[in-house]
Amino acid sequence: MTALPPHLLKQALHHLNWARSILDETRLTAPEQDLDGGRDMSPAALLAECQALLDASPACPPPVIRSLHHMACSGGTLIARIIGAQANVRLLSEVNPFSTQLDKRQLFRPSDVSFLARHGTRPVDQRIVQELFEAEIRVLAKRSHQSGHILLLRDHAHSAYCLGTEPQKAPKLHDILTSCFETRALVTVRHPLDCYLSLQANGWLHFTPATLDEYARRVQMFLHDHKNIAVIRYEDILTDPAAWMKSACDRLDLPFDPQALTPNSAIALSGDSGRHTAALSARPRRPVPAGLRRMAARSPDYRELCARLGYAPAPDAPPVMGALPPAVA
Repeated sequence: MTALPPHLLKQALHHLNWARSILDETRLTAPEQDLDGGRDMSPAALLAECQALLDASPACPPPVIRSLHHMACSGGTLIARIIGAQANVRLLSEVNPFSTQLDKRQLFRPSDVSFLARHGTRPVDQRIVQELFEAEIRVLAKRSHQSGHILLLRDHAHSAYCLGTEPQKAPKLHDILTSCFETRALVTVRHPLDCYLSLQANGWLHFTPATLDEYARRVQMFLHDHKNIAVIRYEDILTDPAAWMKSACDRLDLPFDPQALTPNSAIALSGDSGRHTAALSARPRRPVPAGLRRMAARSPDYRELCARLGYAPAPDAPPVMGALPPAVA
């Protein structure tokens, strides 16, 4: 049997002590006959007893839901993997209840009631889809909270902002969550030119027209819709991963364990299109074709977006010009 790492053993001991304290408090207030022998004291029975007490307790505070928001090809999978490896975090990757980004291989989804309702013989409307989603998240949030897990949803913003001729006309994930729950949220960004180059390389320019200017316009809309959420730049994380990932976890009100910076092959996430090396360090920009250089020089939306996020617009300049502007950070 493989030994658990020390930090996981420490977490397990903490939760067992917490469970035992609940049982001890209950025994202090229980009738005397409940303290007699014959009680099953096995770990499984004690944990089941703890769960029953939690289920019956009306005093449990409402769960807090965390969410991560970023555009595709912006380092989001790497960031989500590190945060998802923190103690007790339960990560749901690439969530968008209204997404229409599907291929034919995904049409068989017998366990997805919301999907089946949208694609059945009498498709349901957007309001019902949202109600189904809220009900599922409410159950998952409650049960995660009771079991000591921390629910984290990673937004699939690409399907909301970068499909077709216009961004999706549907409630955004963060708006849905804040209407039902107490939330903690974080936005992460990357230089728009690097994002665009990566989208192009992956064949993910799903919007029309597929220009840098149009992409920058859509990122601006994404930032506007999430304007009250703290922003961290991917490039800053790469300069000092431990400090910046701790800052990200602080923003989400999560514990931070620097051991999570070491890649964990057990955490496989969808949308993993980028780096596959262990080193968290900056890499050279992809080659910028002449046509894209001209596009960058002529695009007002691109230059405005760069200024907003503290990026240098010139393709050959270092990506970051300075600190993230206070209005964004």
